[in-house]
Amino acid sequence: SYVMNGDIVIHSELGKGAEFIFTCNLSLLDENSRPAEECGEDSGLINATKQLSDLKVLVAEDNKINQLLIQNILGEIGVESIIAENGQQALEAIKLKQFDVVLMDCQMPVLDGYEATKQIRLLPEFDRLPVIALTADADTESKERALNIGFNDFLTKPIDIELLLETLKKYL
Repeated sequence: SYVMNGDIVIHSELGKGAEFIFTCNLSLLDENSRPAEECGEDSGLINATKQLSDLKVLVAEDNKINQLLIQNILGEIGVESIIAENGQQALEAIKLKQFDVVLMDCQMPVLDGYEATKQIRLLPEFDRLPVIALTADADTESKERALNIGFNDFLTKPIDIELLLETLKKYL
């Protein structure tokens, strides 16, 4: 959906069901128009794919819908990603497998993203591992707290796909 500047909104009520709303912006082509790929032009998505496809990303996120959304976004551009359901699993995962970037939800059960990042920064072999905060808290205080703890970057939810891709490019 990010290619079409789309958005997905989900409303759920226990025992009553869920409502999924999908929106996207489409432009009409006249019959003489051709898509950019046919004209030999590279789209931003194609360029991002070429640059980002080698990244290995750990996604520390407890919300199943956010997990799927992030994995789908990353999968569309060929980025390999692994899910950790909480900060403790994220710590264990980085010790077992090499990652280029960690996308870390700040509010998770067992061990939240703030504490997990503090613990990552205490491990000398991971002191340079890029950890990007994912949070619904968009205020300046939350951003400053995250950066002071040791996060390299800060993204708010809902995830802005273009901003996510631009942020990942910083850590190629």
